[in-house]
Amino acid sequence: MSSTLVPSSAAVRQRFLPSLVLWLALPMAVLVPLWVVAGRALFGIGGQMVLWLGISLGPVLLALLLLSGLKLAEAARRGVVLPVRAVVAPALAWLSAIAFGFTVPDFGGGAGDGASIMSLLAGPSALGMSTALCNPCGIIALALTIAATVFAFAAAADGKKSATPRRRRG
Repeated sequence: MSSTLVPSSAAVRQRFLPSLVLWLALPMAVLVPLWVVAGRALFGIGGQMVLWLGISLGPVLLALLLLSGLKLAEAARRGVVLPVRAVVAPALAWLSAIAFGFTVPDFGGGAGDGASIMSLLAGPSALGMSTALCNPCGIIALALTIAATVFAFAAAADGKKSATPRRRRG
């Protein structure tokens, strides 16, 4: 009996990067949105952005990354060799979302009001750079997450096509 949440032995037969992405897909589907929503709280700057990201970007990232992870596992279980785009897109989405979590400033949080993790680590002069980077990182993360989900669904659909027996003509 195979679980949808755990990649099967077919996932192990994949090359290193696809196999790594398969094993990380579901944990990262939970950890990345948590980082985006509340990662700043680990540094003492949890403010109103936790609420706003918790009702907007966080649930979207969670749903799409979970869907893409499940579809990638489904495709691998069917023995489909995952296309490069289906492997690279989620990995880049994770990286850009993590970068967004580092750069997004928070407000209304008291001592860290108006700071980001980047500005805490690099100094207050980095706040302008942090603010400039957070929107592109967030947009890229969301676009790559959507692309990753589309690519995962396409890979799973390819697996369904190859699994259906063909009729012989004659």
